Amino acid sequence: MRTHFCTVITLVLTLAGIAAAEPAINIYADSALYQPGDSIEISLSAENDDEAMSVDVYVGIILPDGEIWSLQPDGWSSSISPWLESEFVPASLEMTPTPILAFGLPSEEPPLIEPGYYSLAAVLTYPGTLE
Repeated sequence: MRTHFCTVITLVLTLAGIAAAEPAINIYADSALYQPGDSIEISLSAENDDEAMSVDVYVGIILPDGEIWSLQPDGWSSSISPWLESEFVPASLEMTPTPILAFGLPSEEPPLIEPGYYSLAAVLTYPGTLE
């Protein structure tokens, strides 16, 4: 029997609350289906059509059991905290999909060992908040 890893991609979340400034971030994997021995490449794109502002950037993987692992400046963690804190997002930003990391399967951190559906998530919040 062949073991498959599946990742649901392109989960888009935007920072809301300020009508004039709404930066957005998109997250991508280089494939939707992986097998042991494959490598996963994760990319981000971003845009900001209005005012410059600072945001906290969260990047995470949601495991099949619902557990969330977030990317930290020094690697993956089961605690949720920003990958980038108070990141300045300039006005008129258009960042095309840019690879941010790659790792092989299976993986201990984040724990991608069992077959199943894994989801990627990227979120922008106001600095120091989860808003």
